[in-house]
Amino acid sequence: MPLAVASSTRHAKVIERLMAAGIHGFFGPIHGGDQVARGKPHPDLFELAAASLGIHPAKALVFEDSSYGARGALTAGAGVVLVPDLKAPDPEIAPQCLLLDSLDAALPHLDLWFS
Repeated sequence: MPLAVASSTRHAKVIERLMAAGIHGFFGPIHGGDQVARGKPHPDLFELAAASLGIHPAKALVFEDSSYGARGALTAGAGVVLVPDLKAPDPEIAPQCLLLDSLDAALPHLDLWFS
């Protein structure tokens, strides 16, 4: 399954953090907010990530932890799984996403999403 990272954090810092966590190798393209003209909540970062995977954003499923990121992904045309981190999702964004309490709650959906 092709996977990309689209983070608001600077590209070099994203790579540093993924390497420190030991998960850098699980991802293909890795993008940071300093690689686009407009960051989240604009769609630019998600459009870049999809293009780097060779797909249209409408074929992407984005996992997000913030309403800003979810808004950008939705504007790009992607489906969104929203797992809120620190702040509850905006009421106008939440209904457009699959809202989960944790990434573990995504496990029952994997066959449907990726088969």
